[in-house]
Amino acid sequence: MKTVTGDLELALIVKTADRLANIQSCIDDGLSDFLEIYINEHPVFQDAVYREGLCVDIWQKLQGLVGKNMTSINTSLSILIVADNSTVQRIIRNNLVDELKITHVKMAEDDSAALQIIQNEIVDIIIALQHRGDSQIISRLANHKHFDKENRTIPLIASVHQAGSFIESALSAGADQCVIYPITASQLRETILAVTSGKKNNES
Repeated sequence: MKTVTGDLELALIVKTADRLANIQSCIDDGLSDFLEIYINEHPVFQDAVYREGLCVDIWQKLQGLVGKNMTSINTSLSILIVADNSTVQRIIRNNLVDELKITHVKMAEDDSAALQIIQNEIVDIIIALQHRGDSQIISRLANHKHFDKENRTIPLIASVHQAGSFIESALSAGADQCVIYPITASQLRETILAVTSGKKNNES
């Protein structure tokens, strides 16, 4: 769409106005999930649709809404991914590094390797893979998450394959929050913001 010019720019005006209306509707109706999607999509949307001098007033309102509702993640967080599945490791890491711009990401294949890291290095958040509803690794990590080298409690996020009983199992084992496969940057962003503000999975 970046090549659209001339008379066809009218379509860009309509598209921009429609995006503004959709975001405003999400705010008015409390549709936080959809609002989060629009916020995360905004840089790509702007790159494709924005034309200098075109519908300036609409863009000013749109940028204002996006900026007002964008909560920043602390990109200096140190996050430990605990998973023996290389695909899951890669998905989570790519979302953290490429999309959320978090550069301090460590990897461990099991809870023993993770324990070595949290006892000797700074770790702000642990994201651990639950094995098809088996939360033993979550439980073992939960038992040790108070013992990093500065004696802080480390928030524990469980990566689960589906909702319902899998989430219940992870929370019962000691997870603070859960993310559900397939894992997206938007989902990770919302969950990280929740645990860094002290919220549990069942809190709004």
